[in-house]
Amino acid sequence: MVGQFGLIAVGGIILGVAMGWITTQIQERLDDPMLELAMSLTTPFATYLLCEWLQVSGVLGIVVVGLYRSRWGHADLDPAYAELEARFDPVPKQSVPTLTLHGALDPVNLPVMSAGKEAYFTGPYVRRLIDGAGHFPQRERVADTTSAIVDWLRRHC
Repeated sequence: MVGQFGLIAVGGIILGVAMGWITTQIQERLDDPMLELAMSLTTPFATYLLCEWLQVSGVLGIVVVGLYRSRWGHADLDPAYAELEARFDPVPKQSVPTLTLHGALDPVNLPVMSAGKEAYFTGPYVRRLIDGAGHFPQRERVADTTSAIVDWLRRHC
């Protein structure tokens, strides 16, 4: 019974990722705002129906498709915001002292995503990977995270 539940759950997750990728690829090629809106509104319903037809979790399917599209579904900026966007090109540099703690095992925001950001800072900047921690280093490696923060504060405050 547990195995069957697992298959149903994993099936919904896989289908959600697949539908997210497919619909994102299609939407990036559309040039009509109404079609883009229609796709955004119908994707969760289509994902749910397909999941149910395949007898996998429709709830997990729509959660995953929503997460995928919000994270990876890049869309062009509305021209109405072009002037505002121009203020951030090039990206402004931060002068405030900054400490970035990143879980070395983070499966959500891969450690490589926080690497090489020194150029965005003019003030003190430290990036530290917390060994053995995933997405929540402050929960998973409390002592290491606390020590990194205290050490950083002693040096920069």
